[in-house]
Amino acid sequence: MITPPHHLWLDSLIADPEWAAFFSPEAELARLLQIEAAWTRALGAVEGNPHSEKLATQIATAKVSHEILQQGVAKDGVPIPALVKTLQQQFGEDAPIHRGLTSQDVMDTSLILVLAEILVSLIQRLQILDGLLAQKQQHFGAAPVMACT
Repeated sequence: MITPPHHLWLDSLIADPEWAAFFSPEAELARLLQIEAAWTRALGAVEGNPHSEKLATQIATAKVSHEILQQGVAKDGVPIPALVKTLQQQFGEDAPIHRGLTSQDVMDTSLILVLAEILVSLIQRLQILDGLLAQKQQHFGAAPVMACT
């Protein structure tokens, strides 16, 4: 049996090692920061804030402790409030971080992003399978086979 790596937030929900890596704490944190950065960038564009691009870049590369997020999940059920608090501590309470977003917005968007990664992986695997089946069909396709019902 294949065991996925330990995940501080979700534990072992996925047995496929490649797909488990998509749910690793590092990958999940990178997605959460990507979402917060994209939102900051979009909000800045709408509001005409010339500093939003710099802030978005800083958010995307922010260092956030996994332990703080783990504690946040234990407290709030999701890591977002702890993430936002950490980002505000790093970039200032007045920084337009997470403004207009809900924790559920970020969690749902992260899920869609990871499902998109899994879909790409699944399509690649199906293409490989299709090629292997085509080889088998070419080799054995004309062979008579007795059917049993």
